[in-house]
Amino acid sequence: MTSFVSGHVITSRECLELALECARLSQKATDITVRETLAAMAKTWVKLADTERARALVDGWDDPERETKVA
Repeated sequence: MTSFVSGHVITSRECLELALECARLSQKATDITVRETLAAMAKTWVKLADTERARALVDGWDDPERETKVA
């Protein structure tokens, strides 16, 4: 599943990659405000990735061939 970020289509995997990058930067930050902001951004990217995964599952429920694909 994908989302749009600034006109760019982004996948759940990309969201997780961005979360990891924010977490890494947060650990290196010396300013507490920057550290906390980056940590919060990382959590937000993870939530977006989870939302996109859930949406993909729900979208699959409407697939009339789901039963044959699962079986």
